Amino acid sequence: MGSHAVQPETRDAPAVPSVSTIAVTASLGTQSVDARISALAAVVPGEGRLEGLGFSPEVINRLSSSRASSTRKQYKSKWTAFVAWAEKCQPPRDASVPSVSLLADFLEHLFSVKEISPNSIANYKSAVLYYWKQSVGFEVPGDDSVLRDLLSSFKREKPPAPRTVVPWNLKLVLEVFRSEKFLDYSTISDKELTLKTVFLIALASEIAVVSSMRSQELT
Repeated sequence: MGSHAVQPETRDAPAVPSVSTIAVTASLGTQSVDARISALAAVVPGEGRLEGLGFSPEVINRLSSSRASSTRKQYKSKWTAFVAWAEKCQPPRDASVPSVSLLADFLEHLFSVKEISPNSIANYKSAVLYYWKQSVGFEVPGDDSVLRDLLSSFKREKPPAPRTVVPWNLKLVLEVFRSEKFLDYSTISDKELTLKTVFLIALASEIAVVSSMRSQELT
């Protein structure tokens, strides 16, 4: 029997595009940069691919609403930014053709040029990968560490600011609320009265919880 040479699959091998993606990209050559950006940014993730797989319009519509509208808007905004960046590269690069190296260059651009925080860059990565997966079925191989290591390097270079808890003194707060200013409600503003009311309710609730826990411990 004759043997056939097996060609190794590369990380950046493009997935088979959907019919709708082919139609969009085929018409881009004669368009201006702004027109090409608008056309690619308007691609509905998953629509053409799901149609090609035989799913009904009802199911496609249901699947399109599986994510919150706010998430879809954020993803579309980030996908549009990615498309615009790719079109303005020299030479222009095709955002509709999945490539780990292309996405890595975009993330580096966001970090080095746009100075976006690592956590926000991770959201851009998720948005682009979502469009690629839904539109052409592309997924980054599970053992590919390039994007993960790239994000880690961003976080090492620009670590997030530690969250600090503002210190406060319960005794001092109570003394203020017992002062002459707060004895006459006609002399304080609605805001100050609201602050005092909310604080006392929260304090009473906390005391009730602590008292209940101690009672349970004694029983």
